[in-house]
Order: sequence, then C-alpha cells, then structure tokens
Amino acid sequence: GNPSPLYVYRDLKVLSAKAIGNEGKHLLLNVYDGKNSIRCIGFNLGHYQKLLSTGSKIDIICSMEENSWNNIKSIQLNIKDIKIR
Repeated sequence: GNPSPLYVYRDLKVLSAKAIGNEGKHLLLNVYDGKNSIRCIGFNLGHYQKLLSTGSKIDIICSMEENSWNNIKSIQLNIKDIKIR
C-alpha cells in the first residue's frame, strides 16, 4: 500500500528520444549514466521530445518498474519530471 520510492538521476546523456503512443503523447528515452544505458518511459511527457536531441544532458525524477513486452521482462525508469540542463 505504500507509494513507490522516487529516485533522482543527474547529468544523464540522452542517447535517443522518441514520442510514442496516440499523437506522440508519451516519451521513450534511452539515456547513459556514464556506465550503463537505461531505458526510460515518460507518460504524458511526449512534448519533451522536441526539446531533446542526442547528447542532451538531463536530470530526472523517476520510479523504477518492471517492463514486460512480448514475454520479455526488463527494468525501466518511469519518468515523473525532467530538467534539461
């Protein structure tokens, strides 16, 4: 019954940004933290896609969740807010 914890990631490098879903309403990001590539989803954040390009630096607030697609499970970050640096 407790809410999911929120995490802050700073100085992430955008590897790719794509607006997805109905009318580009959501944002799909791949970011790099200096060690790992991380998949992120931002529901209702598709408008950020126009502001981001490969190499952009961002800070995010997010929760961690399991993504299950075509019977493949992976960890992804669910973005709550973005700050473009």
